[in-house]
Amino acid sequence: MRKKFLKSVAFGLSFVFANNFCAAETVQELNAQSEKYYAIEKLYNENVMSLAWMNTSAEYRALCYQAYNAVKMQVDNAVKNRKRNGKPLAIVLDVDETILLNLPHQAAFVGTGVAYQRQSWVDWCNAAIASAMPGAVDCLQYVDSKGVEIFYVSNRHVDTELEGTIKNFEKLGLPQADKNHMLFKNNTSYKQPRFDEISKNYEVVVYMGDNVGDFPLETYNKNTSERNNIIDKNQNNFGTKFIAFPNPVYGAWEESLATNYKKLSAAEKESARMNALTSWSSQQNKIENLLANSATAQKTNQIILVVDHTLSLWNKIDGEWQEDFETYCGYGRNGLSWNRTAGDGTTPIGAFPILYSFGLGNNPGTEMTYKKITPNSYLSAESSTYNTWVESSYGISGEHLIEYYQYQYAMNIGFNINPTVVGKGAAIFLHCKSLGRWTSAGCVTVPENYMLDLLRKSHNGEWIIIVPTVEDISNY
Repeated sequence: MRKKFLKSVAFGLSFVFANNFCAAETVQELNAQSEKYYAIEKLYNENVMSLAWMNTSAEYRALCYQAYNAVKMQVDNAVKNRKRNGKPLAIVLDVDETILLNLPHQAAFVGTGVAYQRQSWVDWCNAAIASAMPGAVDCLQYVDSKGVEIFYVSNRHVDTELEGTIKNFEKLGLPQADKNHMLFKNNTSYKQPRFDEISKNYEVVVYMGDNVGDFPLETYNKNTSERNNIIDKNQNNFGTKFIAFPNPVYGAWEESLATNYKKLSAAEKESARMNALTSWSSQQNKIENLLANSATAQKTNQIILVVDHTLSLWNKIDGEWQEDFETYCGYGRNGLSWNRTAGDGTTPIGAFPILYSFGLGNNPGTEMTYKKITPNSYLSAESSTYNTWVESSYGISGEHLIEYYQYQYAMNIGFNINPTVVGKGAAIFLHCKSLGRWTSAGCVTVPENYMLDLLRKSHNGEWIIIVPTVEDISNY
């Protein structure tokens, strides 16, 4: 039954994607939808390791047992020391990834290119086939046997998912599975009012959850730094009053990575995820030293570095060069060249100023000089204006910029300027990669979300160094 249900979910997602694709009327629309599809697919494919770990690892099971054992100990201690005229005892806990495992539903989005849709979640909840986490049933039956109330405070919706959840609980043998003990979401995800209602009449022994919003700590809608500070201040309560479960697949932790995270595109979300990482390598340290001693470093405090299909952004901060981020990149179909000429399909080696940024849309938030492409925009191949931006309503020889969806966002690399030599090459850009390929006629290409991120972090005066090996940085 479960496999049939999940197959129907995957089929439904594919059907939605196919319908949207068929609705495209132009090549530009088709390309835009394709890029969106691959961005969403990449976003959900990043969950594969987390899903596999939760679904198969002994370590995950061990952490679950550890958490439930801690709950039993806290309950035993509370029952033993219960005050004669005190409030009755209760525990408060979340449902998803605290009692029920929803991994099959999460996995159904991997590889589809379609984002989470609420209706599929409603269908999953009402199918009532989620399994219990290791140790959950035994723990909660034990708590029930001690005469302790169990309140399930979940952000499943009370109007659409309550009945299915009760059915799922009853199948698994989970106790106190009724409407009086299930405080589900009505009009807000903020759980504190529900916690307050319980604590009016009960002494809460322990709170359990996979999200810090499952604890009465006022972390709702806080950013990453604020959430971490709150947890640090309450560190002594974890393992006793608060029992946390591991969930690397989803949660408010992800939403705190950027302002208005839920409203971001898939590409922007992926960029926010990558920006949250901190990395170090001996190669990185070597690059830092070579950049610091390079001639280019004396001209600017911001360098884009391209080495062996890796593009990275470096900033000079307090006198030291620090890497901001890096990504895979493409370049000319015939590789790199020390002596590039027009039409040879290579990307020039060297250090070049970034002249300005440009794109098909409005300025995405860059501090750099930004030019919006118009129907009359060309990068000229005319001898009198060779390798310059020209606005012409009559049409000229050169690259008609509006015809290339890859120029959604781009930067003009200052190759073949001062002096400009006709025939040496023009229109060498850093731009969004083409659909289905990385190579170009001579430009450097990166995924659109990295191009967007790069623009937002760049300013005038930036340079780019393009070299075959790390050691070649010292030449520039």
